[in-house]
Amino acid sequence: MLANLRTVVSSVMGGLVIVGFALWFVLTDHSETPDPLWPAIVLALGVAAAGLINTVGFRTPAVAPSATTEESAQQARASFQAGTISRMAMAETPAIAAIALAFVTDDGGYALYLLGAAISLTLLAVYALPTDSTIARTQSSLEREGGRADLATALNG
Repeated sequence: MLANLRTVVSSVMGGLVIVGFALWFVLTDHSETPDPLWPAIVLALGVAAAGLINTVGFRTPAVAPSATTEESAQQARASFQAGTISRMAMAETPAIAAIALAFVTDDGGYALYLLGAAISLTLLAVYALPTDSTIARTQSSLEREGGRADLATALNG
């Protein structure tokens, strides 16, 4: 399961790079600089996405203290998978918004997309890509009411 989730998140990350390549041919203002308002909007979306991910992206239903090992493993896997997809969707927001803004602005649309993509790729790598850190944060949420969930074993087993 862990390898599958890494593949999904990595595919989304690669998709942002491919979109950037495609936009190179569509947006012809490669050397232009956008009006400062547009990058500020993309940066604000990046900050908002990071805040949202940190606020709700790792929330999971707690494992009941009376849950069996199999029940807690099943709940842990499902919660981690759902959380990964949710964090991935939130992390993509700056790049998706930057695509729209790139077509609205008169100058610097490509630079605007590159900014949004860089922010989204960073958020995806830090918060969505399954790592020891994301596993530990999810496990803390699962165990907050005293239940036990060995998330790393559940994901690798």
